[in-house]
Amino acid sequence: MLKWFGLLLAGLTVVAGVGVRWYSTTRPDYRLRAGREALRQGDWSTANELAALLENSGNSDHACLLRGDAHYRQGAWDRALSEFNRIEDQGPLRLQAAGLSGCCLMQLKQLAAAAEAFRFVLSEAPDDLVAHRGLAAILYDQGALFAAADHLEAVARLDPRDGRPLRLLGLIFKDLEQFGDAITAYDRALERELADAAVLEVRVELATCLVRRGEFARALERLGEQALPGTLTAQGEALRGEALWGLERADEARAVLDRALANYGDVPVLLRQRARIHLAEEQVSQAVGLLRQILEVERHDYASRYQLAQALEQLGRKDEAAEQRRLAQQTQELLTEMTKLNQQILSEPWNAVVQARLAVVCEQLDRHDLARMWRQAASASPAAMKP
Repeated sequence: MLKWFGLLLAGLTVVAGVGVRWYSTTRPDYRLRAGREALRQGDWSTANELAALLENSGNSDHACLLRGDAHYRQGAWDRALSEFNRIEDQGPLRLQAAGLSGCCLMQLKQLAAAAEAFRFVLSEAPDDLVAHRGLAAILYDQGALFAAADHLEAVARLDPRDGRPLRLLGLIFKDLEQFGDAITAYDRALERELADAAVLEVRVELATCLVRRGEFARALERLGEQALPGTLTAQGEALRGEALWGLERADEARAVLDRALANYGDVPVLLRQRARIHLAEEQVSQAVGLLRQILEVERHDYASRYQLAQALEQLGRKDEAAEQRRLAQQTQELLTEMTKLNQQILSEPWNAVVQARLAVVCEQLDRHDLARMWRQAASASPAAMKP
């Protein structure tokens, strides 16, 4: 009897185990997870089968989320949004759909609506990584740099291996001339994972901030004081020359810059630093030649235009100097207006009028990439949105 009872109990256990597995694998949450895992592996047919099972078993919200996710991953963003908008659930499914909707809206360049979707997600789930990433990107492109920085800090906290949000944070602080904060962000980025090419870029950006603060020895350390020719960019070599000059190692500075000019050609960033040394050593004629070369490429380089005017004055060429001052004044007026507009957009990132004017000013300054960015930002700005 006891043996029979033990066999019966074992049989019931097996049956119960089968029942539990059947129950768990037919639950809608399980099927949704399995379908999304199939999507991650590129198994579209399995995901479609699971979506059909969900729909047929009366779990249409789960099916809509799975189908919408599939459309999103295949670049059919409008179709994805249609699926997400059919979801009636007010809980976790709606939250997941809102996050994916924000990603779709970003791809469709509907940035204001995307921002609203991500804000909704964060109101329910403050540590949602995707929403923080999305808002950081949108606010950065709209010019709301301080608001973008807050979300980048959140991304860096939530993904402790990724160096990219800290690199962008460094760029923001560098552009705002908050060099101390930029240096901290760049140092943190270099402690994390970055693409090999990005590591060199970050080192150069970090060195730029260090040089601006007069920390020449640290700048050389970050760049690699004994870096072999060709291992740095032209910008990096120019910074190395500037740092050496700042440390009163004049012979080394000249050698670095002259070698870089031979390797990279007459790049403005290298010519600019070499011209400064010529001026400091009272080699005015040589400086004039280099400054003219710079201005042929970058006619709105205010510092070079101003230095050229001073150099021509020293050579007694007063009429030419006066013309250079006139041109420098034109550039200065545009730069002043751009600075004021940039300050305004920090607090009014959805102001299309300001963004459109910024695009015009950037075009006049020959900063065509920035002009294109501001035109795109203006086109994405509704009348009344807040950061």
